Amino acid sequence: MADFDQDGDLDVASCGFGSEWVRWYENDGKGNFSIHTIDESQQSYDLRSVDMDGDGDLDLLNAGRASNNVVWYENLLK
Repeated sequence: MADFDQDGDLDVASCGFGSEWVRWYENDGKGNFSIHTIDESQQSYDLRSVDMDGDGDLDLLNAGRASNNVVWYENLLK
């Protein structure tokens, strides 16, 4: 969980095993979540939120399972 859209509430990110979707779920602050699909062809050993580019917002870093890759999903907020 992290505040990906910097609106003061916690959002959620996940990466499916069977579905292979990387998604972040935007919290509206009232417990309702909007789904944003970032990628449709990944599996994950580990999905982390980290500011990879030092611009002050949280990006996602996915360690791929079957693909054996690492993918950086840049947060385009800034």
